[in-house]
Amino acid sequence: MEAKIKVEKNTKLERWYSIRKKLRLLQEEEKKLRQELCEEYFADAKEGTNSFPLDKGYVLQAKIVINRKVDEATLSSVMEELATIGVSGDPLIRYKPE
Repeated sequence: MEAKIKVEKNTKLERWYSIRKKLRLLQEEEKKLRQELCEEYFADAKEGTNSFPLDKGYVLQAKIVINRKVDEATLSSVMEELATIGVSGDPLIRYKPE
């Protein structure tokens, strides 16, 4: 009985591993095609949701997100400079926990 369970488990593991490999390949291909489509249809895209009308009332959409990161060392020196002229930089910067 134990031998049968081991064979079934190994078969499931092998199947899972095979499917996992195929899924990764499909995800890579999907990502590449998505990037190519965005470059084709949204060459001049702006930040936010961009739309491109297709046939039969369909709309192709791409959401463009720009992640802005601030160099903390530079920011603290700028904040110090602002403080020396009596300006509080706190209302100018919105902090978001990581």
